[in-house]
Amino acid sequence: MFSPPSIRAFADKLGSYRILDRLGIWVSTACAVHCAALPLLLTVAGLGWLGDERLEWSIIGLSFLIAGIRLSYSYLRQHRRTDSMLLFALGAGSILFAKSELLEFALAEPVFMTVGGLMIAGAHWRNHRMCGCGIAHS
Repeated sequence: MFSPPSIRAFADKLGSYRILDRLGIWVSTACAVHCAALPLLLTVAGLGWLGDERLEWSIIGLSFLIAGIRLSYSYLRQHRRTDSMLLFALGAGSILFAKSELLEFALAEPVFMTVGGLMIAGAHWRNHRMCGCGIAHS
C-alpha cells in the first residue's frame, strides 16, 4: 500500500541538501539584479513585463520561502548560529520596507530592494559556509 511521505520527512530531505543555499543565493541575487536594473530595462522596448508587480512578488515570495526553509533547518539541525537568520531578517525587512512606499524619493524602492536581495543572498552564502564543514561553530 502507498503511504505518502510525512511533511517532516519532506522538509528533512529538502533541508539536508546544500543546494537550497545555492538556489537561494541565485534567486536572491536575481531579485537584487532585477531591482537594480529595472529602471534601465523599462526604458528598453518590449521589457515592460519585468516591472509587473506579480513578477516582483513572485521573486520575493520564492526568495523568502527558500530562505525560510533552508535557514531555519540549518539553525535548528546543524549550527545553531543566528547570524544567517539575522541577515535574512534584515534583508527581508529592507525588501518589505521598500514595498511599503514609506519613503518618498524616486530611488528608494530599487535601493532598498537591491540591498535586501543582496542581504538574503549573503545569508545563504554565510549559511552555506557554516554548514560546509559539518562542525557546529560556536
